[in-house]
Amino acid sequence: MRSLLIVAALLLAACGVSNPPERKGEEAREVAPVLSGADARDESSFARPEVARVTHVALDLDANFAARRMTGTATLDLQAAPGAPEIILDSKGLEIQQVTDGEGQPLQWALGQGDERRGQPLTVRIGEARRIAIRYRSAPNAEALQWLTPAQTAGRRHPYLFSQGQAILNRTWIPTQDSPGIRQTYDARIVVPGDLRAVMSAEMLTPDGEAAANGMRAYRFRMPNPIPPYLIAIAIGDLEHRVVGPRTGIYTVGGIDRFNWQSRPLRPVDNVTELPLDKITIADTLKKAGYATGMFGKWHLGNNSKHHPSQRGFDEAIESSGVHFNFKTDPPTEYPKGQYLADFLTDHAVDFIERHHDQPFFLYLPHFGVHAPHEAKKELIAKFKDKPPVGGHKSPAYAAMIASVDESVGRIVATLDKLGLTENTLVIFSSDNGGVGGYESAGVNVNGITDNSPLKGGKGMLYEGGVRVP
Repeated sequence: MRSLLIVAALLLAACGVSNPPERKGEEAREVAPVLSGADARDESSFARPEVARVTHVALDLDANFAARRMTGTATLDLQAAPGAPEIILDSKGLEIQQVTDGEGQPLQWALGQGDERRGQPLTVRIGEARRIAIRYRSAPNAEALQWLTPAQTAGRRHPYLFSQGQAILNRTWIPTQDSPGIRQTYDARIVVPGDLRAVMSAEMLTPDGEAAANGMRAYRFRMPNPIPPYLIAIAIGDLEHRVVGPRTGIYTVGGIDRFNWQSRPLRPVDNVTELPLDKITIADTLKKAGYATGMFGKWHLGNNSKHHPSQRGFDEAIESSGVHFNFKTDPPTEYPKGQYLADFLTDHAVDFIERHHDQPFFLYLPHFGVHAPHEAKKELIAKFKDKPPVGGHKSPAYAAMIASVDESVGRIVATLDKLGLTENTLVIFSSDNGGVGGYESAGVNVNGITDNSPLKGGKGMLYEGGVRVP
């Protein structure tokens, strides 16, 4: 019988109420019913929807990054029982400046006694008004709004704002009835700095924005389906868009220079070339614990005097990358003419193990292979040249480079065996990204030299083919 009673309550809630007047050119909006029984009362909201409730929110707001405030007007369409004297909204930290009816006539309003969790009730004397406009601004510390400086973004050029309204935080930037049972449609006009873009959890009516005063741009949105108010969401920043399907796309912060990332549906992070000096490396920690520490190979975390691996915890360090023959080393180190870089690095790694086999040691051997330019030893290229391609694996040079890395690993393991260290040594074999290939599977028209199937994508992408490693 309980289910029948609930249905009856829904029907009663839709009867005996007056609706807001329709404005010229407005489409009729769907109005979601609300429960009216005692068990439907939301203890996290001051609203009394059985007396008067919000059906639609229209926002016209400016995003002020300097002040960390949203400023403007929220126009609310209401339903109210006959003779209802007031509507109670939720507000937390909002600075209310004025409340008027749909004709611009002032209405009485008051912020009541509240609490730390829910904020304050905003009570508006509505009389016969079924549309009210609230002029206000949010507080700089509004809990739903996260204002990021340029330094906190991936692009590091522009500020960024995003909201998180769940569960009852949207009342810190929108004066409405902030309860999931009081579903509302909404539309919005958001004014932002001219070099930024706004997106919301709604249909974007102006993808490129509209010119606004003082070099700003305005973006318009519409959500015709009644939703819980915590689902009203916004993001503003240096945003780029990429289509990933017939009905889906991704917005993300722009500003990366490495790779042609605009062609990739998921944006890679910025290429950081110097490890901050306040970061503690594993070599720092193990050196303090009495380990001999050595590094031979590609560093890419800073090669100046302060960032060189010899200053980041390694007793011995030789950095080399960029080419596989006729390579340079830092510090300068002699090697036989024509030697392959992978063999050079392995020689020094084996020598390091042999010299420190009678004490704890930590060896870091980051090979430059397999990496462009795709250069390999002639005898190994010849070994693979006549083998038939398998899937996307079709380059003898690439296969030969992998073989050189395999040889290196074999020499390291053999040295541990020879010195009786195998049972007391932890060997970790890993990689920093997937192979250069598999891009077609991710919808990008780029030819690769290898394939990461069955994983999707390749190096430089955030799909598994680009990030899953041994």
